[in-house]
Amino acid sequence: MLRGYAQLDRRTRNRVDELMSIFQTSSVDELGKQKGVNLEKHTNQRDPQARTIRVSDNLRGIVCDLGDNDRHVLHEILPHDQAEDWMRRNQFRANEKTGALEVLDVDVIESMIAQAPKSAPDAGAMFAHRADKEFRQLGIDPNLVPALRAFTSDDQLQALFAALPETQANALILLTGDESTEAIFAEIAGDFEPDSIKTDDLAAALDTPASKAMYRLVADENELREMLARPLAQWRTFLHHSQDGIAYKPTF
Repeated sequence: MLRGYAQLDRRTRNRVDELMSIFQTSSVDELGKQKGVNLEKHTNQRDPQARTIRVSDNLRGIVCDLGDNDRHVLHEILPHDQAEDWMRRNQFRANEKTGALEVLDVDVIESMIAQAPKSAPDAGAMFAHRADKEFRQLGIDPNLVPALRAFTSDDQLQALFAALPETQANALILLTGDESTEAIFAEIAGDFEPDSIKTDDLAAALDTPASKAMYRLVADENELREMLARPLAQWRTFLHHSQDGIAYKPTF
């Protein structure tokens, strides 16, 4: 979200700040009644936990309701029509292996799974040196592995990254090399016990090392404003390389 926030004009940033303040000071029940917030579900949305909020006439914020009656995650700010498409295609989930709070473009992933070749992979494929269990241990969807095994170029892998969560994309990059699965897991998941959370426990996922590298949980509105006021270059140093969202307590 911070990349998008930094590119907004001042008037829109002020509106985002106003919305953050409303979420900070309102209960979950009150949010649904707040004038101008428009915290809404969509008829054809992929994920029942996803919501949008009204930023302006043409901008919407993508929000994840963590389901703990306490916190929401502001994931991205998009033009209205793109937000509609995002809601139709994407899903939040907790990765049982890495603990990461993930966003997946389900349409793209399902299409790749359906088109995966049935024949054995070429010896020159990018992941020919990796066993299936290594993908599973790093939280890669097992159904996606046959498609991945057909990849022979960086361009093919890069094209998939827009549909994959950051942790899975980073895992795949590292899997093209020779690092051990254990070393890769430590890089993307930190000190996390695999299978200790369920895929629908988004609140628990937000508190894992992998999620803390992507989402920032702050204590109050003042801390949030201070962080948003920093130059984006400082965020790139302060946070993990995959900073794409921001979460703040008690609701964002």
